[in-house]
Amino acid sequence: MVGRMAGALAFAALAAACGGSSGLMSSQAAPSPVVLADTSPGQLQIGVFISMGGYDRSTRDAATLDIDVTAGGHPVKFTRNEGVTCNGTTLTRFVGAFEGTFPIDGISGKPMTCEYVSGTKSASVTLPVPRKLRILTPREGEAVPRGARTEITYDADPTGAPPWGVVAISADAKASALPVNTTAARASLDTSNFTPGPGSISLTQQVILRGILAPAFRPVTGMANLMTSIQVVWH
Repeated sequence: MVGRMAGALAFAALAAACGGSSGLMSSQAAPSPVVLADTSPGQLQIGVFISMGGYDRSTRDAATLDIDVTAGGHPVKFTRNEGVTCNGTTLTRFVGAFEGTFPIDGISGKPMTCEYVSGTKSASVTLPVPRKLRILTPREGEAVPRGARTEITYDADPTGAPPWGVVAISADAKASALPVNTTAARASLDTSNFTPGPGSISLTQQVILRGILAPAFRPVTGMANLMTSIQVVWH
C-alpha cells in the first residue's frame, strides 16, 4: 500500500495547486466509503497516479499504478466484482482504488490501455505514461571527483517540470541543487566537503498527466512521480 499513500499525498498536493479545497491538506478524517447501486463508468470519477522508479536497486526498475475511484468525493466500496486490467494485467482491488506494479521499461514513454468492468458494462482508459528518469553522467559505480562544481546530466520527460531535488550524498554530507536550465538537462552541485568513499546521486520529477482518454467517466485527473538514483564513489 505504499503506492496508495503516495498517490493520496500527490493528489492532495495537485488539488491544492489547482485551487482545490484546503481541507485536503487538513487533519480532518478522510471521507467514508460509499456503496453505489450503480458502479457503471458514468457514475464515477477517477484519479490516476503513477510512481516510477525509486532510490534503491529494489525499486528503481518498477512502476506502480494507482487508479482511485470516487463518487461525490467519497471512495467507492466495490461489491459487484468490479475490476480493472491494464496492458493485460489485472490490478489488485482495494476500497476506492485499483493498484498494479509493472516493469518500468515495459511502460516508459508508452501509452497504457486499461479497461474497467462493472457487470456487463465496461470502459477504456488510455494513459500517457511519462518517460523514466535517467542519470546520464556520472555512471553507476563511477569514481567521481569532489569539487565546487560536480556536474550531473540526465534525461527527463519533457512534458513535466524540470527535475527538483537533484541530490548527492556522501557518508556524512548532502548537497542539492536545481537544474541549470530546462534545455541543458544538467545540474551543478558543490561536493567539495564530501568524505571520500561510497555515496549516491538521486533525481525526482513530477509530471501532471495530460491527455488521459476516459470518455465514459466523469472528469479524470492524473499525476506521476518519477525517481531514480545511482551509486557512486567520491574521491
